[in-house]
Amino acid sequence: MTEVEQLPQTAEFKDPVEPQHIFIGRRDAVMKNADMPQEMQDDAIELAQQAIDKFRLEKNAIQEMAAFIKAEFDKRHYPSWQVVVGSNFGSYVTHETNRFIYFYIAHIAFMLYKTGI
Repeated sequence: MTEVEQLPQTAEFKDPVEPQHIFIGRRDAVMKNADMPQEMQDDAIELAQQAIDKFRLEKNAIQEMAAFIKAEFDKRHYPSWQVVVGSNFGSYVTHETNRFIYFYIAHIAFMLYKTGI
């Protein structure tokens, strides 16, 4: 059976901003919490940066970013990954051991975690 861990996570939540307001200046990731191998962390951050570049001007940018990251993470690291993207949200999730990351790039928070099905 897969070992799971519950961690409370919080971030501020506001309504999604309109695409023209998504401005990303400095691109350094700020790690908030990680229970994940370093290579996988690097992959998550790289995919988040790609998602920002690809979707920041889209009408539903936040949802598109989450869908893109989930699809890529499921391909690269096997299903079932859950992806939360936004400026402000609260969470309390259960995840598999070594399968959780929570970080910011500029004002956008990214949380990825894997759940056993």
